[in-house]
Amino acid sequence: MHLSKNGKRFLRKKTPALPEPVCPVSIGALCRPKRAAVLLFLCVLVSGCNGTGASLVEEGNHHLERGQFAHAERIYQQAISQEPQNARAHYNLGLALWRQGDVERAEAAFAQSLHLDPEDADSYFQIGLIQYDQNNDGEARKSLEQARRLRPADWDTTLWLARLALKQQDYAGAAQTLQDGARLAVERRMEAAAQLEEQGRFAQALEQLNLGLGVYPGHAELHYRLGILYDTYATDLQKAMGHYREYLRLGGARAEGVRVLLTNAAERAGRSLEKRSTKE
Repeated sequence: MHLSKNGKRFLRKKTPALPEPVCPVSIGALCRPKRAAVLLFLCVLVSGCNGTGASLVEEGNHHLERGQFAHAERIYQQAISQEPQNARAHYNLGLALWRQGDVERAEAAFAQSLHLDPEDADSYFQIGLIQYDQNNDGEARKSLEQARRLRPADWDTTLWLARLALKQQDYAGAAQTLQDGARLAVERRMEAAAQLEEQGRFAQALEQLNLGLGVYPGHAELHYRLGILYDTYATDLQKAMGHYREYLRLGGARAEGVRVLLTNAAERAGRSLEKRSTKE
């Protein structure tokens, strides 16, 4: 889900340019409200489940996504009254309150979500953004570091940690944060791509690797994997050769083998071109 608030950005002070987080920064993790879809489905299947905490959270999400924040707040409060231990309800209540400008109560709701679910990276992330906006940089770093500990490959968390370093004029620290975060994000994409390849889902594997390339264009292993997939499964020799060349330019360790792959791909591309010319 992507929402905006009249184009307002959560980060108000000008900082050196960085890639924008995936979510509009005025809402942070509002792009990923907590859901209980499976619980809701089972509940409805068994008994109809009219007005349970899980179903109320889903109803609140419906209003939250449509910008009806006060209505969503009331629904989440009802969910909490029925299920006080529902961490999802407290978290999404925090989102609804934040979008209404009630930052103090929003932070309390996120804190309660964390109390109920100490491994909730989203709540740490939201609290970190609130602390950042309040210029409480030390606490903001602690909260965002906790979010990164729980979800190491999350690119939004990496970007906000880098922005925090820039705010403190720690340019080396910002660069290192981005580098480490990009490496982790790419590793997760590559792991996902490898699983998809094992399942024979090569188009989806290519999508994962290309997403990784968008984060870290200079990652040699990504270019190698993309070259192999385009060469072997997608039969797009031009793209395969482009990735092989980029791998060699980046000084990858498999240089000798990749030169052979590049030569073979070029020969096959040449033969294909000759066949097309003959037919014409």
